[in-house]
Order: sequence, then structure tokens, then C-alpha cells
Amino acid sequence: ITIQGEGTKETNLQQGLAKAWGLSIQGADPVDSFNVDSCTDVGTGIYEFNYTSNMVSVNISASGMATAFTKGMGTSRGANSTSLIRVQVRNQLDSLTDNDCQMSINGDLA
Repeated sequence: ITIQGEGTKETNLQQGLAKAWGLSIQGADPVDSFNVDSCTDVGTGIYEFNYTSNMVSVNISASGMATAFTKGMGTSRGANSTSLIRVQVRNQLDSLTDNDCQMSINGDLA
């Protein structure tokens, strides 16, 4: 489905919308989400967001953030699959740390 976006540009709804997003409080099941069934606490600062509907491949675009006092959040590409994404949260000392995190996934659903 193609619609008019900003100005005269067209936007493709299938390609232009997040396919999954979630907010987890320190690895607990998401308090709010779309296409995320659960969140698994794999270890200190490591969480897996499990999709409700799988992605077509592991080649997705992920973005996210963690709450205050963290250095950043990234994915564990080797651990990702079509049914989940694994994220890591690191503190200012670059050590894995438990914290709240949010993620958004763009890609193609299976």
C-alpha cells in the first residue's frame, strides 16, 4: 500500500512501519509492545525479545536505548534468529548491566 507521505513523497506502508517494538523492565516480559510475545533475561544485561510473528530473515534493522546510566545497547547478531533478537546493555565501564531497555525492529515479516 503506497500513500502520500510528507510533501509530495510517497510512503510504502509495508516497508515503512516498525515490525516489532517493545519496552522491558530489566528483562521482564514487555510492559508495552507490538509483535513481541515475551522477553527472556538470558544473563546480566542480556535480553531476548521473542517475536509473536517471525521475521523473514535475521537481516533486520534494530534500534533501541536503555535508561539512564548506561553506555549503550546493541544486538548480538550471532544470537539473533527469525524468531527473536538478543540485546546487550552496557554501563559506563563497558560491563554488562541489568537495566530497562526499549527496542524497535524494521524488516520483513515472514
